[in-house]
Amino acid sequence: MSPYKAQYLHSIFWFQGKPEPEVNWRIARLLYNISKSDGGTDKKQKIEESYALLQEALEIDQENFAVHKWMAIILNEVSCLQGIKAQILESFNVRKHMLVGFMYLFKSH
Repeated sequence: MSPYKAQYLHSIFWFQGKPEPEVNWRIARLLYNISKSDGGTDKKQKIEESYALLQEALEIDQENFAVHKWMAIILNEVSCLQGIKAQILESFNVRKHMLVGFMYLFKSH
C-alpha cells in the first residue's frame, strides 16, 4: 500500500465517533504502515499513536484476536525504538499478546 493511500485511509477512519476495536486496530495497522515509510521522529509519533489506539481497543474488547496480534507488533516496535534492553524486557508481553490472540482466534473458529 502506498503511503499516500494509507494517509488518506487514516484521515477517513479518524473521524469515526465512538471508539470501536475493529476500527482501532485497523487504524493502528495503517499508522504502522505509514511509519514504515516515513521514518524519523514522525515514525515514533505514529507508533505511539498506534499503541494508544490498541490500548483503548483492548479496554473495550479483550477477546479480539486482531487487537492482540497488532498489540504484539506495535509493542515490539515501541521497544525497538527504546533500545535493546527494553526490547528484551518487552518480549514477554509481545509473546503474551500473540499467545492470547491465537487462543481467541482458534476459540472463535
